Amino acid sequence: MSETIIIPFVGVQGPAGAGGGGGGAAAFTELTDTPSSYTANVFLVTNPAGTAIELADAAAAITLLGLAPVAASGDYNDLLNLPTLFSGAWVDLTGVPATFAPSAHSHALSDITDAGTAAGSDTGDFEPAGAIVAHAGQADGVHGISAFGATLIDDTDALTARATLGLGSAATSNSSDFASASHALQLHGDVANPLNPSNGQGFMFSVDEWVARDLVAGDIKSGTFSEARIPSLDASKISGKQGPGAAFDGGGATITSGVVVRSPVTETGTLTACYADADQIGSIGIIVRHYAAADTAFASPTALGTLSIASALKGSLTGLNQAVAAGDTLEFETAGTIINTERLAVRSRI
Repeated sequence: MSETIIIPFVGVQGPAGAGGGGGGAAAFTELTDTPSSYTANVFLVTNPAGTAIELADAAAAITLLGLAPVAASGDYNDLLNLPTLFSGAWVDLTGVPATFAPSAHSHALSDITDAGTAAGSDTGDFEPAGAIVAHAGQADGVHGISAFGATLIDDTDALTARATLGLGSAATSNSSDFASASHALQLHGDVANPLNPSNGQGFMFSVDEWVARDLVAGDIKSGTFSEARIPSLDASKISGKQGPGAAFDGGGATITSGVVVRSPVTETGTLTACYADADQIGSIGIIVRHYAAADTAFASPTALGTLSIASALKGSLTGLNQAVAAGDTLEFETAGTIINTERLAVRSRI
């Protein structure tokens, strides 16, 4: 079996008597099949056959010997049949379940650092949903909601809230919709005295001017109207007219109870009140009744009430609101305990 040996070439020991004597050093040039000169760091290969082959460097020697690259580099990655290293990733593990399913467990609230203070409160510490209207705080102010403020909470939109607040249309208007506080008024008509009406007209002002308007009867305090401006009148256009009445006279003595006076109604309208005036301070009652025109026998009266005077000169019966027509009859009858009253006048208003 042959063996290959690599040795650095530093010199050789020749055989006895060779090239200058036995046991002496042999010159490199005395060797056979050798280079004619020596180059440092050059390797020689010798074998049993006695031949020597010059190698240029260690890499050439490694190649000749069939060694792996790691023999020269010393690098782990140059090793053959390296094991596969673990990347550290879960997906690179083998023999593991496809999903991670932890076993059931529990934690104390103190283990959760961002749970907040509400997490540890009882349900009784909070108002139930929809309970704000009945909330105790709306009355006592503990929770900052007044009784009036609670009326706004259930308003579903701004329009409803404005109605609750009693706001008008000006609340949603632009400031440009109104005149400024320094806006001047321009007068028309009687510039010298615009508020002194004449001929049934006065003046009122709008945004920036005075304009004429018709006046109602209550606006006229004084002045003279031209005849052309006075409308034609009849009884139907006048309210508060004096209607049928009655007079009682005891002939110098106190009027007795049960005396009846009937007065015809001469126009259609609504009987609103009856009034009585006595000759002296005293007491008396007057029963007032209404008969329709068709009740000629005075059999079916409508009782309107009793006008009473109690220790006084005057008395009234108001709020009657009784419809009457021409041909109807009003009846007045003395009643009750009559004291001192000797003469009495009764009148009605239609």
